[in-house]
Order: sequence, then C-alpha cells, then structure tokens
Amino acid sequence: MNKEFKEILTGILIDPFLKKVNTVKVENDLKDFYRHIGCSMVEIVNLTQYIDNTYVQDIWVDEEGLLKNDQRFFKVSDLPFGHDGVIAGRGLILGSNREGDTISCDLSIEDVLPRISWDFTHNGKVYNSETGLFTRVEVVRNGYKVESDIVDSIKSIHVIGE
Repeated sequence: MNKEFKEILTGILIDPFLKKVNTVKVENDLKDFYRHIGCSMVEIVNLTQYIDNTYVQDIWVDEEGLLKNDQRFFKVSDLPFGHDGVIAGRGLILGSNREGDTISCDLSIEDVLPRISWDFTHNGKVYNSETGLFTRVEVVRNGYKVESDIVDSIKSIHVIGE
C-alpha cells in the first residue's frame, strides 16, 4: 500500500479568539491550512520580504473573515506595501521560497509577538479584543472636540454609539 507523503511544515498560528500565538505543525495542503485558520477560502498577506521583493514570510488569512459574525481581529505592525495590518480571524504564518513554494516559517514566536496587537485603533475607532467591537471615540476637552490620539484621562473620553 503506497500512501502519498504529505510534507509537514512548521508555522505560527495567531488566534485572536484566544489571544495566543503558537507554533503549529501543518500539512503542506490547502485543506489543512483551512482547518487551522477555520475557513474555506484563504488570502495571503505579505509579512516580510527580501530586498529584491521575493516574499519570505506570509500570513494566510480567511478571505471572507470580514463577512463573519462574532469575529475577532488582531493588528500586525510594519507590513509591506502600506497594508493597514488589521486581520479578521486567525492567521497562519508560513514561509515561501524564491520559487513561490510554501515552506516552514523561519520566524520564532518571539519575532512575531512584538508586532501583534490585540487591542488597537483603526480608522478612528478603538477595537476591544474582549468584546470584539469597534467603537468610535472622540476626545473632548473643555467642551471642544480635540484632534488627538492621546487621551489624558477617562474623563476626556466621550463614546458615541453608531
């Protein structure tokens, strides 16, 4: 009996539901990527690149993540090409070689953790990882709206429902 060999890759799974970043073993097979991410269609977000623009680390994410109810998000800093870094659902970091083949991730959890935010601001809204909600926040001082990202105290926050 000849079974087809599936290459096992080492990846990093970012789970905003549990707020955890873990090393995982994954078969080099799209169905296993779907299983780890919890989706049926994937999109690739470039995480790092070589100087000559050959990508070396990618985050595999749910293509339809923004369409799902009860979603959770995380933000990755310093993504190339101006990507805002906000990811809906789980992300699976894997590498790719110069030929475009998917390979094991060569980053460690310690490399990834400083770039991940569970709570963040995006497009003038504050995301809370506990509730999974984006809330618009205005800073008001002495009765005037202030254009500032810095909030001095809880008294200066005025939450407006949408």
